[in-house]
Amino acid sequence: RIPGLFLTWEDESLTVVGSDETCGWVREESLSSVVSATLLDLPASTFIPVNFHRHTNPLKLWTERISNQLLDLQKLINLYFGTAVRDGSPEMERDSFNLNKLIFTVSTVGKVHVLHSNTGRIVWSRYLDNITPLSNGQYQVHLVRTAS
Repeated sequence: RIPGLFLTWEDESLTVVGSDETCGWVREESLSSVVSATLLDLPASTFIPVNFHRHTNPLKLWTERISNQLLDLQKLINLYFGTAVRDGSPEMERDSFNLNKLIFTVSTVGKVHVLHSNTGRIVWSRYLDNITPLSNGQYQVHLVRTAS
């Protein structure tokens, strides 16, 4: 009886397969050889920002601004101490402090990963065996973004 198999792949991932042909786990070792990384902003939520210019009274403007800044400070404190309550917004959305990002990486073997900066989990990955690095061993990454 064979307890399981330990497999290595050309994209530098490791897999353990059990005797019943179920995948025990997969480990992405290509993340240890990242040669290029770029941070990507997540899209903004549907939250409509406060328009501070809707009042003509400077006192009302000031009190509204201070109250919004106090709410942001409360969110920051809750985020820091881990007591932040999720408001049902999806994970792939920009937070109010723009700390949630996607990390786009390319490894030496040509494996491309997109990681979520908040959780560290792999959101997307592809092995591109037909790309070649530059003469210095680096990959040149160009991101095309919309104007919004």
